[in-house]
Amino acid sequence: MSNLTPGPDHAAEYPDAAAGTKFAPTKAIVGAIASGVIAGLGALATGLADGVMTPLEWVLVASATIVGTGITGFGVYQTTNKVVETTSNGGTA
Repeated sequence: MSNLTPGPDHAAEYPDAAAGTKFAPTKAIVGAIASGVIAGLGALATGLADGVMTPLEWVLVASATIVGTGITGFGVYQTTNKVVETTSNGGTA
């Protein structure tokens, strides 16, 4: 994933960001990894219910991990952050 640079699309979201400021997608990466692990472990637990893992069940575990990672990573990466305005004394407006 590439870093975001404030431009016409991001200027309203980050009014205090200087031109050329880089934004790391850390939240999206952590969310994607966590959801992929949870989806994969859930599918693995279901596959191991009978004590044997067939090749099809391994494919389903891999699919669940990939889909869980991709959907969450994309969704969190695309979601914008709400700008919180502060007052002159440091509190929120």
